[in-house]
Amino acid sequence: MTRQRRKTFLRRLVLPVLAIGFFAYFGYHTFSGSFGIWAMDQLKADSAQLTQQHDELVAEREALERKVATVKPSSLDADVIDLEARQQLNLMRSDEVEIPLGTATAAAN
Repeated sequence: MTRQRRKTFLRRLVLPVLAIGFFAYFGYHTFSGSFGIWAMDQLKADSAQLTQQHDELVAEREALERKVATVKPSSLDADVIDLEARQQLNLMRSDEVEIPLGTATAAAN
């Protein structure tokens, strides 16, 4: 004996409701998720800010490298070392006058 049942109205709605729920869930997260379309603008702004910080740090590193190059043994200048040591240790006397020369100023920067 074969039993055939009529499909009820609710049984016909199960697959469409599941499909709508599936698409609604992923559609929502496409726009408002942490990596969604709306969050992409914030990520681009953060990227621009980090690029600017990177450029500033590169410039600072290059300035420090130029400063270090003046105290290498191959280009050692006693006046530059004396000046840097006095400034770093804060040992300038009140009656001393610092007269920066062209090469010492360029090397210190």
